Amino acid sequence: MPGSRTCRTNFCKNSRMLFWNEPRRWLQFAPPGRLRIALVWAVWALCAYCPLAVAQVPATPAAGAAGAASIKGTLRDAKGDPVGEALVSLTEMESGQPHLLQAKTGADGSFVLEPSHAGTYSLKAQKGAAEALVQKLVLAPAEQKRVDLVLRGKSAPLLPASEAGAMEFDDKPSFTVAGVIDSTAAGGHGSGEGLRTSEALAEDTAKLKSGEPPPSGDLTQTRERLSGQIESSGGGPTSAKLHRQLGDVYERLGDSLAAVREFEMAARLAPVEENYFEWGAELLLHRAIVPAIEVFRKGVTASPSSARMQAGLGAALYASGAAEDAAQQICAASDLAPTDAAPYYFLGKMQLASPTALACIEPKLARLVHLHPGDALGNYYYAIAIWRGEKGDGELPQWQTALALTEKAAALNPKLGEAYLLTGILQSARHHDKAALAAFQQAIETTPNLAEAHYRLANLYKQMGEPAKAQLSLQQYKSIQKTEAAEAERKRVDLQQFVVILKDQPATGDSR
Repeated sequence: MPGSRTCRTNFCKNSRMLFWNEPRRWLQFAPPGRLRIALVWAVWALCAYCPLAVAQVPATPAAGAAGAASIKGTLRDAKGDPVGEALVSLTEMESGQPHLLQAKTGADGSFVLEPSHAGTYSLKAQKGAAEALVQKLVLAPAEQKRVDLVLRGKSAPLLPASEAGAMEFDDKPSFTVAGVIDSTAAGGHGSGEGLRTSEALAEDTAKLKSGEPPPSGDLTQTRERLSGQIESSGGGPTSAKLHRQLGDVYERLGDSLAAVREFEMAARLAPVEENYFEWGAELLLHRAIVPAIEVFRKGVTASPSSARMQAGLGAALYASGAAEDAAQQICAASDLAPTDAAPYYFLGKMQLASPTALACIEPKLARLVHLHPGDALGNYYYAIAIWRGEKGDGELPQWQTALALTEKAAALNPKLGEAYLLTGILQSARHHDKAALAAFQQAIETTPNLAEAHYRLANLYKQMGEPAKAQLSLQQYKSIQKTEAAEAERKRVDLQQFVVILKDQPATGDSR
């Protein structure tokens, strides 16, 4: 049987299997004599050349083929949970051929389809009586398209927001913000460096809010004016914008509880990217981690092409302790906006706090440095990623690359004390004590309160046999660490933490 030909009909496939693998069994059904021989050769000829009769059916390329188009995505239910073992079907609209390609979703709800050519398709996911449908999906040659779907009942199939506009907010959140606590122990996962990084990412997420000018003038008067406009607006998108603006005013007035409720109302009235993001960022900033994840997931479903929404979800996942999932989420955000430095900085801070390499981060930071070679922080974070990925005894091929990157970062921004610190760490790994000493001293001169530089310098002095200098550096380290801890605690006390009641779970904490 010719190995280069593929049979695409059940008749050919089954007949050829019987003919080649079980000839005696097949021949017992044929008439005797010459008629039997003629029939055998006729069937073989038909099957051997059946690909010519169905050549118009495009073949599916091998998974991962270079330059092949692909459709990747996830399937979730209305609560945001992944749906596994669902059937996803891609149909080409022009030819009308049903089920051109099919795939099953994985346990995490993910699926991949790789059609052989560009065209206009319809995409359908189905499990039991529920389904999700994209009626028109245009795929360009070699395009890598992402489509995230939400599974609903057959009576109300849902289009992804990228094709059908905003997601309807027809399901209530699984939480209620019941109050605030003035003093907070910083809810969420982790402590020490991980907690500080989580707090920093939350603040960075809040900075990605819309570029609307902050409310000006007397905030109390602005609050009253916006409240009056909301009463007369009649609802809808206009009212949603007013609620969002009122939320900003309440936040500036220090009433975070009222602010988050205004952001929620804006998202209910107009479930669009901006309103979801404002709501999720407010929850994350006030350490309501689980609700923030839920809202950001709704936002990602509604706006899968929003890089800041993906980054916000990643920051919330990191706060929950899911560092690897967070890294993957923010790497996806960097793919959506390759020239935007913000997602890369998120990745850099996460990698800096992790003692081991986090998946996907290093190649993304490499892309940042390629796109923005003059970005000092980009070069510094990329050096960190390389060092974390190959950390060992210092005798590593990547050592020179990491050193060159961190030295370049310091040259680009001479005030970046962290770059000198990393230079010292790299030099110490190769036992270049004099070079390490100079780098640590430069780090302290540039950034006097850089605690780790004092600590590293103390250890180096001790190794070099200078105990007095080692003790002095250690005392400076402890003093700075104590001051930083007190400042962090003060900020946590000043930050109101939301008291959240989850469905079917008792409330935690007291509302004051």
